[in-house]
Amino acid sequence: MLNKWETIIGIETHIQLSTKSKLFSNSSTKFCIFPNKQICNLDIGMPGVLPKLNKKALALAIRFGLIINTKIYNKSIFERKNYFYPDLPKGYQISQKKKPLLGYGKITIDLEKYQTIYIDHVNLEEDAGKLLHYKNKSAIDFNRSGIPLLEIITKPSLLTYKEVISYLKYLNKIVKYINISDANLAKGEMRCDINISIRKKGNKKNNNYIEIKNLNSYKNIKNAILYETKRQINILTKGGKIIKETRLYNFKKNKTYILRKKENKNDYLYLNCPDLLELKLNKNFFFKQKKSIPDFPQNKLKYFIKIGLSFKEADLLTKTLEISNYFEKTFKFCNDVKLTYTWVTCYLFEKLKFYYLKIKQSPIKYELLGNLLSYIKKNIININLAKFIFNKLWNKKINNIEKEINKIKTEQINDKKLLKLITLTFNENLLQLELYKNSNFKKKKNILNFFIGKVIKKSKNKANPKKINFFINKKLNKLI
Repeated sequence: MLNKWETIIGIETHIQLSTKSKLFSNSSTKFCIFPNKQICNLDIGMPGVLPKLNKKALALAIRFGLIINTKIYNKSIFERKNYFYPDLPKGYQISQKKKPLLGYGKITIDLEKYQTIYIDHVNLEEDAGKLLHYKNKSAIDFNRSGIPLLEIITKPSLLTYKEVISYLKYLNKIVKYINISDANLAKGEMRCDINISIRKKGNKKNNNYIEIKNLNSYKNIKNAILYETKRQINILTKGGKIIKETRLYNFKKNKTYILRKKENKNDYLYLNCPDLLELKLNKNFFFKQKKSIPDFPQNKLKYFIKIGLSFKEADLLTKTLEISNYFEKTFKFCNDVKLTYTWVTCYLFEKLKFYYLKIKQSPIKYELLGNLLSYIKKNIININLAKFIFNKLWNKKINNIEKEINKIKTEQINDKKLLKLITLTFNENLLQLELYKNSNFKKKKNILNFFIGKVIKKSKNKANPKKINFFINKKLNKLI
């Protein structure tokens, strides 16, 4: 049945901008688990307060317009978007519609075939509060009230849920890469409203659209689109009509339910904000943002593939500008792309994840890791010793890696002590020793690795692994 129909989808994406204070007040934008701790009189609409535009939010919005090549208007205005809702005590939200900051643009995504999604406009607006629903009551948290948002509105297009998700992932990657937002979906820093209508293939007449509000996970977006598509098909095949309305998606029940009906084409009343003057862009301000734009992530992606990485590996390294720069600078020290990729994405990422750090907060700077990798490549140190030094670099400030390597080498256990450790290990593991004598080549190799690991542990990583291997092999050959 679904093959006979097609979906027309428009997407409104709200992205929280990375500013220290809110769009029109000095309240903090930090994520806070305690409700109503980061608010001021302006955020909750007390009488007599006056908004003041956050210049940083404006700069970040311009940066976004430059990276996706939208039209940037020299003049724009802020308006009051009037509607009543419990989490909006002012009764209006400061936004832009008639004269937004950014205009027409387009984004091409690559998913089976190239699909172009056309941007209608992009505007700045403040966020509303958040309703918290319990069994017998509802509460309001105003911490998000006034948070600066970049609203990206597309034109309705023939899209599938796969193309919608691909577009949103592309947006998420871009805003992180140019450092305008962390775009964490779980924290509500990126969420979207989907406007969806369906029609029979070959029919050019559109039915009324349904708006699905506040989707903030790719899984929910997919399921909401699929559910709403089937729901609308069922209505139309039974001879019913689609009534324009706003709906919410319940992920537990996997269904959408009505929030409110849309009586007119535009159910909001927009009026010019009397507290804010027309916004005029200064040329110097515009060029300053242009200079701050980094190399486009697609160019980095191509470069990383060119030097020997797969698309998947290169895609991971272009998630943010910091990751991309860190990898590139580290690679230039050792000139081994696979070695650099392994140490950055495995060892370093593992540490960062464990300590909840971003790459820019890493205690191991790129020049130190690059030097360490160059010693591995030159066979001056082995992997075990490199790991040992890596952990020391993480926990202790070390400026000279060569000095550290020499220090460890002088501390390494001599041959006599090493032989004693091997004998002790054999005596403690007589069963494995017997198994070794009566095993095939593959099992012998596993038991040998077992003994090497035990001796390394006993030596507290101070024994040379090559020597351990040599002496263990020599002893085992005598026993057979």
